[in-house]
Amino acid sequence: MSSIFITLMMTVLLSVLSPLAYASTRPGNLADGMNPGSLEVLKIGNEKPDEKIEMPLKHTDVKIEVSGFVASATVTQHYHNPFEKPIEAVYTFPLPDDAAVDDMQMMIGERTIKGLIKRKKEAREIYELARERGQRASLLEQERPNIFTQSVANIMPGDNIVITIRYVHILHYAEGHYELIFPMVVGPRYIPGKVATGQSGTGWAVDTDVVPDASRITPPVLKPGTRTGHDIALSVKLDAGVAIKNIQSISHVIDIKPINSHKKEIQIHRADTLPNKDFVLRYQVAGKAPEIATIVHHDERGGFFTLMIQPQETVTDEQVIPRELIFIVDTSGSMSGFPIEKSKEAMRRLIKGMRPLDIFNVVRFAGDTGTLWKKPRPHTTANVNEALRYVESFRGMGGTEMRKGIVEALAQPAAYGYLRIAFLLTDGYIGNEFGIFQAIEKERRGARVFSLGVGSSVNRYLLDRAAEIGRGEAFYVRQDEDSQKVIDKFFHRVDRPALAHIEIDWGNLDVTELQPAKVPDLWAGQPIRIHGRYTNGGKETIVVRGQLANRPYEQRLRVQLPKNEPVHESMATVWARQKVHQLMNQMVRDGQTKELIEKVTQLGLIYRLMTQWTSFVAVEEKVVNVNGKPQTVVQPVEMPEGVSYDGVFGEQSAAMPMDAMKSRRFVTKGLSLSGRSSHQRSINRGSLQQPSSIVPSFKLMPSAPPRVSSTQQSHQIESIESDESGLKEEVSEARDDKVSKKVKAKKAEPPQITFEPGQAKLTDQAKRLLNKFARQICPDVIHINYIVITGHTDNSQVDDLKETLSRARATTVADYLVKHCVILSYAKLVIKSRADRKPIASNDSEVGRAKNRRVEILVYR
Repeated sequence: MSSIFITLMMTVLLSVLSPLAYASTRPGNLADGMNPGSLEVLKIGNEKPDEKIEMPLKHTDVKIEVSGFVASATVTQHYHNPFEKPIEAVYTFPLPDDAAVDDMQMMIGERTIKGLIKRKKEAREIYELARERGQRASLLEQERPNIFTQSVANIMPGDNIVITIRYVHILHYAEGHYELIFPMVVGPRYIPGKVATGQSGTGWAVDTDVVPDASRITPPVLKPGTRTGHDIALSVKLDAGVAIKNIQSISHVIDIKPINSHKKEIQIHRADTLPNKDFVLRYQVAGKAPEIATIVHHDERGGFFTLMIQPQETVTDEQVIPRELIFIVDTSGSMSGFPIEKSKEAMRRLIKGMRPLDIFNVVRFAGDTGTLWKKPRPHTTANVNEALRYVESFRGMGGTEMRKGIVEALAQPAAYGYLRIAFLLTDGYIGNEFGIFQAIEKERRGARVFSLGVGSSVNRYLLDRAAEIGRGEAFYVRQDEDSQKVIDKFFHRVDRPALAHIEIDWGNLDVTELQPAKVPDLWAGQPIRIHGRYTNGGKETIVVRGQLANRPYEQRLRVQLPKNEPVHESMATVWARQKVHQLMNQMVRDGQTKELIEKVTQLGLIYRLMTQWTSFVAVEEKVVNVNGKPQTVVQPVEMPEGVSYDGVFGEQSAAMPMDAMKSRRFVTKGLSLSGRSSHQRSINRGSLQQPSSIVPSFKLMPSAPPRVSSTQQSHQIESIESDESGLKEEVSEARDDKVSKKVKAKKAEPPQITFEPGQAKLTDQAKRLLNKFARQICPDVIHINYIVITGHTDNSQVDDLKETLSRARATTVADYLVKHCVILSYAKLVIKSRADRKPIASNDSEVGRAKNRRVEILVYR
């Protein structure tokens, strides 16, 4: 077995191969004596290939608390620099696709620096400036609703830095069964399209015109038999409120500690800690499932609620209409092995399980597409046998041109008098999810789209959203799980008509901003889930109305929305996350317009929420790396359990289309590939080739300094945003004080800053006043603990804009002060918004409203 000589690199290791690298390297080519628990690398400046060093991410600890049907989670990532030079660690990881991520903190020893939510571009600029200056910094960015990137800059040799991320989400519930999911690894994505200019990330794929951020969602993947030493611990504190029964994990070995009948503590067994598959926990509760369940929070912002309603089934078999079923099967390389065999097993049961009056067809897709028949055929014995033979011929290989498969399936003329149902079977390993959603929205023409995720760590964002847009439902089956129960559940859904045209009469309850605004059709066993806001609340009997099998449906339920409910504060975050979700769905129909992007951005800023356009950033003020040029090390990830490495990265696969691969050099940001002089792959349309004598080695190289504009230079690092109860402690931590100090508030003769109606732009008079104020405080900045800047509005704006406008005014003032007092750091600024809740004059006159359109400044020494 030949040795592989590896040096620590900036963005990739040899054991962490791209599809291009894998063309000439097969599984099992480990160096003699190599330990699977570590990677063989060279220390910086060393020339002996015998040092074994693990990667920066040492351990992930996940703690989840479940109350009723709400899960609150804290994810803690432990980073360590085992190298001899400062590094920047970059890690791409998953979270649940419906997670509302509302906090990120960085801990360095005893110090905690609270992350600040910012527009994505601004957060990146702040982080890069801190990295260049040699300050410890962390940046959390969302690539997809289920894919995130954590960057940690200037981890000094021997340093330990801990990142904590907090999120909340709603458990999946149907027919008395609850399901908790925690994904652990980002599976390899197929990237369609032509190569685009530039590289936005550190992944193995190049950016393309179809997936312009491909390099940000394709983290390097470990070869079989190699490990980084990264493991995971996960524990769940479960409080169902009623007795729990039938608790199980289909994915992991778990230890269960009973507390009482309705409380359990669960953790994955210490022998099952490899982060290469989704954690799946399922359980039931005793007794009959309630018709309605509500979780409510009410504070000074008003009320927020989540409501789940279980409709009652009253349908007989005689009311069922015949169906046209189109099965769309992924036969790409990532499905090779266990996944394709599980898909074939499911297909056999689907084909045999149809009703006599149904008609059906089968479409497969990989790098190309194929259809069994030109049009659907009846469910006869001969047609069933022919379809089974067709399915049996499936093999997992090639690319994943999913959009072509979906369009081909849905473009066929629909049969008159039949309910058309498309059923997509896939692992979802693609990078162009948005294009898939648009294809379903455009092409389905009344068809219902269901999905079946096959595998241990599938792309649930794609599968869930495709089914939602297609007005169907998503199901999941592991490669080692019996598919019969899942297929039975699917047929239970579609064997009965959906509850359609659903409306809810709320009576006298003052509910607003319901998410979704229009309740989708429900299949048998599915609950109605509504998120909304209210002002005063009260008790009321609400009425659910709809059409079931062309007959009127009505269900009456008693609801109470309390005036004061301080608990369940996360309901505000959950509502905002669902509002973002609905806006993203609107983008599928209307495109990513500036207006919709800004609405999503404002929700993120107001509710301290991760979105595609908002990020968390935290920076320590102290400079620790005077060089300011850390070496970037990209954390590799495991191949998902059950997925064939050869199927994804081998010669019979294509993780990228050939157009993208032809011009791709095996050189990424900061990566040096030594060997022969060319260093470039000879790539033909039919295969990937590399001279067999080339033995690559990688060197850790300094990253290029970030490009920072002069305007960015004024953005000092971190501002602190918190409620008043935790204000002093958080500010003291951000200044590296180990003990919080009591401070006395002093009003430093702040100027009266007012604004024009509906504007956040400073007037000339406001600028003159702020210039004077900046000159007053600048010489004394060292004695200032922090400055609170609070924005206000009058009552002339709609409610949605009041918070946004008042925060924008406060931010404008903060930016102006920092720009005109260069030694004033954002770390000393606290941005607050009060909308129209704190008027200083009557809003009944323009004179009073003009006084209320203001920003107040308080200086704490």
